[in-house]
Amino acid sequence: MYKHSRLTRLACAVFLILCSFQVANIFWLFTAHVFGWTTAKNNAFLASLGVLGIFAQVVLLPQSLKRFGDERTLLLAGASQTLCYILFSITYYEQMMWFDLCVSMFGAVALPATRAELSKEISRSCQGQLQGAMSSIMTSGGMIGTVIATGSFGIFVRRDNPTGIYLPTAPFVAGAVINAGAVWFMWRAMHWPRAKIPIEYIPTDTPSGNSGGTASEHATLLSNSG
Repeated sequence: MYKHSRLTRLACAVFLILCSFQVANIFWLFTAHVFGWTTAKNNAFLASLGVLGIFAQVVLLPQSLKRFGDERTLLLAGASQTLCYILFSITYYEQMMWFDLCVSMFGAVALPATRAELSKEISRSCQGQLQGAMSSIMTSGGMIGTVIATGSFGIFVRRDNPTGIYLPTAPFVAGAVINAGAVWFMWRAMHWPRAKIPIEYIPTDTPSGNSGGTASEHATLLSNSG
């Protein structure tokens, strides 16, 4: 994967998006601490977030793809998610939460749009390898993102923390920075030419008597073809 810059950058974007999405793990802690929300109110808010996310994928995403194309839609979704985290990081009034919720709606398509763009880089015969790689990225991104979200909240929610800064919105600040990094990788990927042929899987145990050449020769030819 490292030989194909566009593919690598999109994979990095997926990893960072997954890390930033783990901010949701501390959402109910944040709202309970800052606004005193009950479990029922948190459930209603998160349910609204899910409904708006479905609306974005079913209604907004097809329209955006038709009007702006795949690449611009990908960047818009990533930018929308980053803006959402920025707004959450400066939210200290309960009424602003519902406005932030509406802004975050289109950002929900950032991950599926990036994964779809990744899928276009790989031939049909290699989609299984791609999904296996995505599973590893999702697992590692989920673990690292959870540590960042819960750790930053646990530190900055205490007024006597070592930094002396009381910032219960610290996980959202971290999410905005991480997601901004994902947008940067998306933008860099969009400025890298798409491979002329889909990337194929090259076995490492090619028989020496094969007239087609060794595995390393195949890999060289394949990487040069992009």
